[in-house]
Amino acid sequence: MRSWLFSFATPANLRLALEPRRSGMRYGSMPTYLISVVNDEFVVEDEEEHPNADSAVEQAIKGALAVGSEAVLGGKSFFGAEVMVSDGNKQQRFMIAIGASRLK
Repeated sequence: MRSWLFSFATPANLRLALEPRRSGMRYGSMPTYLISVVNDEFVVEDEEEHPNADSAVEQAIKGALAVGSEAVLGGKSFFGAEVMVSDGNKQQRFMIAIGASRLK
């Protein structure tokens, strides 16, 4: 049986997809980045075009934080994941952690 978090964590739900293409704009010249989000319950990988590495990293972190927030709001006390962004030559890695615990 798949967990709620596993079924929720898809590239679209991690907000890893591009915005809809607008007519008259060129997209062929943007570099492609492989974005991976990994934790103990799921692995999500997606290739995306971004204007630069900073933009790809920002989108990947926002997506992982959104999934973590949903997990904590759904009853988990802690969410942790490794986020990796690679352009084929250079890889950047980040650790995302979100938690909530009641204070006594």
